Amino acid sequence: MPSIRHGCLLVALLLTGCASSEHSDLKEFVAQSEQGLRGRVEVLPAPRGPDAVAYEAVDEPDPFSPTRTRAPADRTAVATRWVPPASREALEAYPLESLRMVGTMQRHGQRWALIQTPDNAVYRITQGNRLGENFGAVADITDTALTLHEHVDDGSGLWTERLATLNLVEDTRSN
Repeated sequence: MPSIRHGCLLVALLLTGCASSEHSDLKEFVAQSEQGLRGRVEVLPAPRGPDAVAYEAVDEPDPFSPTRTRAPADRTAVATRWVPPASREALEAYPLESLRMVGTMQRHGQRWALIQTPDNAVYRITQGNRLGENFGAVADITDTALTLHEHVDDGSGLWTERLATLNLVEDTRSN
């Protein structure tokens, strides 16, 4: 044990002897530079609490409710208690904006419109068929357009009927 103590003491003495003051100019420069750089941090103002705001919409419907309790007051259309059909037709799976009217056909006084879907399938529909996501029922078919009556839920359990048109799309591709 005494030899380990003596060895540690010898190593400590050697390391102390290796320390020199050869970088004294650098240490002096750092000491002088630090003297004038005492930073000053200003005291932050005390935090304020939020301003109190009185809730003034007590008699208005709850904006976070999933269903509204009453219809909007500025409604221009008349809402009804319409019941959606139990089954849906194939073209009711597509938004009306994604459907294209690509032609018409007429036979024995019956007129059909040719409707192309986004996946390029073509359907033949006539008056009374439904298309679009808003329960649109075809009311009239002309050579250039078809007119349909859509039913839109107004959020209060009532339905508003609106008129929509799907115009014939001319093929602009050249042969």
